[in-house]
This record gives sequence, C-alpha cells and structure tokens, in this order.
Amino acid sequence: MCATGVERNPPIFFLAIRLLGKLGKYREAKNVWRDYRQLVLPGESSHDLAICYRAILEAAAQAGDVVEARRLHHEMLSNGIDDEPVLTYGLVMNACKNSRDAVAARYFLDEIELQGYEPSEVIYTAAMAAHRWATLDEIQALESEMTRRFPEPNVHFLEEHVLSIIGASINTTDLEEAVQLVSSLEHERATALVALITHARSHGCSLKRMVQRVERALKSINTPFDFTAGKGILNLGLGVARSTSGLVYVKHVEPRGWAEKMGIEAGNLIYEINHEPTVSLDVATIKSSLRARPVRLR
Repeated sequence: MCATGVERNPPIFFLAIRLLGKLGKYREAKNVWRDYRQLVLPGESSHDLAICYRAILEAAAQAGDVVEARRLHHEMLSNGIDDEPVLTYGLVMNACKNSRDAVAARYFLDEIELQGYEPSEVIYTAAMAAHRWATLDEIQALESEMTRRFPEPNVHFLEEHVLSIIGASINTTDLEEAVQLVSSLEHERATALVALITHARSHGCSLKRMVQRVERALKSINTPFDFTAGKGILNLGLGVARSTSGLVYVKHVEPRGWAEKMGIEAGNLIYEINHEPTVSLDVATIKSSLRARPVRLR
C-alpha cells in the first residue's frame, strides 16, 4: 500500500495490524507494529496510539499470547493512553480464552475489580471459554460470579459454560459425537449440564444449536431432566401415554406450549411426577397430577 503512495498514518497501520492478526499472521503483525513504533508520525494523538496498541493487542490475543498481551497492556497503562479500560481488558481476556488459561483469566478478573471496573458479560464469556479444561468447581465458581452480576441467562455465556463442563468443542451437526462426549462425562458433570440447561429453559433463554445438540444427546442416553410448572402455567402442552412395558412417555407436544419451550419432545420418558415414580401410578392419578400446580416432572 505504501509503495503505491498511500500515506503512512495511524489508521493505515491500525488496519494492517488488525488484518494480519485476523489472518493469523501474528509475526507479520508484530513486524508492522515495530515499524509503526519506530516512526514519528505527524499529528499523532494519544487516541491514535491507543487504537494501534489495541490492534496489536488483539493480534496477540488471537494468537493466545497471554504474556505479550499483558506486556502491551502494561505499556498502555504506563503511557496513560488506555482510554477504554474495559475494552482493553476484554482483549487481554481473549488471549486467556484462546490459550485456555483459566489461571490467567481468574487473575485478570480480580485485577479488573481491583482497578475499580466492572467486568462485562463479554469478558465473563471469554473467561468461561478459558476454563475449557478447568475443574468443575472452578467452572461453577465463575458461573456463580457471573450470575450475581447478571442474573438473566446469557446465550453466549451459556454456550461456553456447556463446553467448559464437557471439556471439548462439539460439531453442531453431529449428534453421535455429542452422545459419545456426554456418555463419557463424570456423573457430577452430567448432572451440572442438566441443571444448567434446565435453568436456561425455565428462564426463557434461547439455546444455540450446539447446546440443543448436547441437550438431545443427554436425553438419548436417558439422563433425567427436572422441570417444574408453577401456578402461572395453565396448560403443560403435552399428552402422555403408557407403553406396553409400563413406562410413561410423552405422546405428543403442542406447538409453542410450555413443554416445547422446556425442550420436552414426543417420546421422552417421564420417570417421576411430584417425586412419585410413574410406574406405580395409575392413569387417572397421572392425569390428575399433571393438572395440579406446581407439578414437577422428571
């Protein structure tokens, strides 16, 4: 670009560094950054310098280079040019996300608060992504912290939370892969997944395709889900029947009804109604129990 006569100015350097970072050419991005820092550009402002710093910081984050991201952030602080600190911390957190560094993510979350800022939902989502290989206790502690600040379920955070519990990425079109992954989970992790998805459903949170795939995989291996319909639910929007072997199952689900919103599907087994095993209940009792409120299905 410069060979064709384009003026070397901060916006050009910003675009070049950012583009190279997006393309995964971190080394080339650092070379452009080095050229930029060696130049004395006419009319350069602290804002110009800040956006170029964020461009190279973003490239470092894309490469998962936590140490370099941290060093660049410190330089910004030392030069007094970090005019959007939460945004900058978000970039540093992305480095933790891409390196799957839960320890660094926890450190930066604490630092953000010590500096007097409040982590955004975007920052918490990146932090959860950094916990992909963390312990269940660490994952749940982060989820509790996020929920205290932002009580309503966040669809992006939910997806990263599910993936962190599983400890792997999932092909959204491959149910068999999802079944294999959830089948190999420890009981505590499978139980945490069920509770997480059920909570999201009950709060009206839309589920991304990957989370729906995990939900279906859990059901396919007969992992029980708990649902409670409160007094405000007039109609469950489902019909039940008993199989020849005595099992109670969902015969049909009404479109846009409560059951459909909860992710209940035709063919799902109902093991308990209000803590009573359905195999021991007659049809009249089952129908009466389903009309009661609240009613708990498992």
